[in-house]
Amino acid sequence: MRRSIKIVVAVAVVAAAAAVSFFIVSSRPRVTMRPFNAGESRSISVDVMTLKSGKNRIVVEAMGRVQPSESVALQSQVSGKVVWRNPELVPGGILKKGDTAVRIEDSDFKLAVPQAENVLANAKLELRLEEGRQVVARKEYEMLRRELPEEEKELVLRKLQLESARKNVESAEAAVEKAKLDLNRTTLTVPMNAAVVSASAEVGSLINQGSAAAMLAGTDKYWVVLSVPIEKIGLLSVREGKKQGSKVTLRAENIWGKDLFRTGELVRIAADLQDNGYMAKAYVEVSDPLSLKKENLGQPRLILGTLLNAEIEGEDVDETIKISRRYVREGNKIYIVSDGIMRIVAPEFVSKTRDYVIIKEGGLDGADLITSPVSMPADGIKVKIFEAR
Repeated sequence: MRRSIKIVVAVAVVAAAAAVSFFIVSSRPRVTMRPFNAGESRSISVDVMTLKSGKNRIVVEAMGRVQPSESVALQSQVSGKVVWRNPELVPGGILKKGDTAVRIEDSDFKLAVPQAENVLANAKLELRLEEGRQVVARKEYEMLRRELPEEEKELVLRKLQLESARKNVESAEAAVEKAKLDLNRTTLTVPMNAAVVSASAEVGSLINQGSAAAMLAGTDKYWVVLSVPIEKIGLLSVREGKKQGSKVTLRAENIWGKDLFRTGELVRIAADLQDNGYMAKAYVEVSDPLSLKKENLGQPRLILGTLLNAEIEGEDVDETIKISRRYVREGNKIYIVSDGIMRIVAPEFVSKTRDYVIIKEGGLDGADLITSPVSMPADGIKVKIFEAR
């Protein structure tokens, strides 16, 4: 009896649970999906600006690395021991044209000068004596009162001895100049305003003739070598005589930040293409790249090898429209209003910068460009213009 009651209760509990579950499932709300219809009442309010076609200066974007426009290996022309080195002759040091970079022990070279001068003095004395002998020889020849063959005459008049004495003087003079030159070469001077790329001369070390004491890069100007699409080259201007080349704005936001930049001038296009055959090498000249001059203090310094982004100003192009880059949606589209309806358009871009883009007119002259944010854009949505600019 008790067992039957337990079975009945268990069945009743299961049935009640099933009934509750069915009620919950059957009473949940249902969502019906249906496509958007432009004829329905959904609409948004937007700000717009009227697009105007005209002549705009295009900008070509490129990337490139900083390179020295002048570089030199500072080599010793004599051998000897290094006795002094300029404190700035270290990687990153700055030297001015004419500064002393290295001094080599000059004791032997100082002794060589008076030795060479003594040889010169003896040679000059010998020349004067030979000139005296010439006078005597000529008088003796005249006393013979007879003509001799030309070869014998030269011997009698000591012409060969005189010529040899003169050559000895010239050789001795050259030896003196060489001794003085070698003495001067014990001091290595900087041939240009330069930054030190590398240095190998150490005080106390021996340096051989032809050995490089340092590698220098000129600081009056650097080059930034850009890779530019070959089809864009015709839109750029290169320096020719007094005609200036295209202005170039250089940025390195990861190093300098967003607000700092340097400017340069396009000075030449390389005669060969890069490996892929689609990119040309454009050389941009940047004056005072290390910001050493007073007027450039506070400007970012260019470091050799740095990768920079560049914006090259090109020619003016007709029938184009310039708009802020923030109005470009989804990477390559703009939203316009046509007869109260939003239209999503993919225009043809002529150039892009980080701040603005230039597009071809393409029938957009006079169109209303949506400038306000649109949370759920769709082609065909009704719009109300809130403000036109």
